[in-house]
Amino acid sequence: GLGDVYKRQVRAVYAAIVDEIITTTRSGRSVMLTGFGRFYRLHKAGHTVQFTKSGTGAVPGYDVLKFSASSTLNRSLTSESNESDDH
Repeated sequence: GLGDVYKRQVRAVYAAIVDEIITTTRSGRSVMLTGFGRFYRLHKAGHTVQFTKSGTGAVPGYDVLKFSASSTLNRSLTSESNESDDH
């Protein structure tokens, strides 16, 4: 198995990456990981919803974190699944 020191290092790197993605996208910029994909912030507009019994309600606008996989990553998934189907 992985040693405790190695696991702590991996957790620290993971936390730093997630923190950087959140901090950067919160400021309106995107994060591109070459060969992997792009993380970006998208604003969802507020809207009215219809409930069956209670009438209508308002959903305020909000931001979401989106991810778009790179074409390289998508191609690797396709070639990987084709190879595993042969086994």
